[in-house]
Amino acid sequence: MSAYLCDQDTINAIATYATAHGLVADAKLFAELLTLQNVASMQARYSGREWMQAEVIEPARAYVYEPVEASAAKVAELADEYDYQACETDDYKLTLCARLVARILNHASDLAALERKGGVGAARLAIIWTAKSSNAKTGPIPVSTTSSETCSPTCPFLGNGCYAESGPLAFLWRGLDKAGPNASWRSGVATVKSTDWNGLCKNVAALPDGQLWRHNQAGDLPHTSGMISDTLLEKLVNANRGKRGFTYTHHEVTYTKHNRALVQWANANGFTINLSGNNLKHADQLAKLAIGPVVAVLPSTVAGPEKIQTPAGRTVRVCPATYSDKVSCKTCQWCAIADRDWIVGFPSHGARKNAVDRLTKA
Repeated sequence: MSAYLCDQDTINAIATYATAHGLVADAKLFAELLTLQNVASMQARYSGREWMQAEVIEPARAYVYEPVEASAAKVAELADEYDYQACETDDYKLTLCARLVARILNHASDLAALERKGGVGAARLAIIWTAKSSNAKTGPIPVSTTSSETCSPTCPFLGNGCYAESGPLAFLWRGLDKAGPNASWRSGVATVKSTDWNGLCKNVAALPDGQLWRHNQAGDLPHTSGMISDTLLEKLVNANRGKRGFTYTHHEVTYTKHNRALVQWANANGFTINLSGNNLKHADQLAKLAIGPVVAVLPSTVAGPEKIQTPAGRTVRVCPATYSDKVSCKTCQWCAIADRDWIVGFPSHGARKNAVDRLTKA
């Protein structure tokens, strides 16, 4: 089979993924390394061929690194393709390039196995904007609900005890997924209308300064294969200037540099993103990153304001709205405090709390 120079987008997609997931430090330098090894492979395969200069070397010199986002499955495919085209030098398997490509291929393949369809690429991103919630837990504040494609592909609660997948909220969420953006439909006796991301940002920007609001009573931050969309998050953070928006995310941040940087940036710019811990051990891992406040799921047996600490000794305060009818998000506001030094705990609840309890003990 003939060898060829991988195109610029292939090189850049591999380099972008590797940098975002902390496998390499500098995307531009890594893209250059990938290109040089690919050229060296072709020179070894087609030594002395007259066409090499015009068809390989000159085009490779013109390559410029620009971020190219691709799903983990696609990156695994591209890395496998690249590995085949770069392997003609006798020492290839011993090179740094080969070792890094092997790591990327394994990482992307493993992540792809965990992913589910959805994300920004599904083009179905839809939001319900509730200007004044009637939910007793949140209190009468503005609340959004986002389609389930935004959920993290690695969230352990997906289909395994997520509170939004049962009860009245589940009917609303499923209807939103089915209808998509900028639609209207009947949900019980009410007519529900959805908007798109621009509509969400417009509603947020129109809130009075200082207004507390909750993003995502269901759903997560828009993403492509687990990589949070920097473009869409930036729009929301800008719309939230002067307001007090807060949300939660289950997107992977421990090993994903791209997501860590975006969450830290949002928290530093007025939009509070709480990192969602699957259990107290996981909460310790998230808190150690120091990029934002942390919440954690607690066993369903927790009742009332119990004194709880993580394995590392961090203070956990149980959300008061889970045990007192006199408290709501509007009156508590803990989750809107970006620089708090304690973890907010939420006891598992709902029809599938037993499944969640198993995860809290992991």
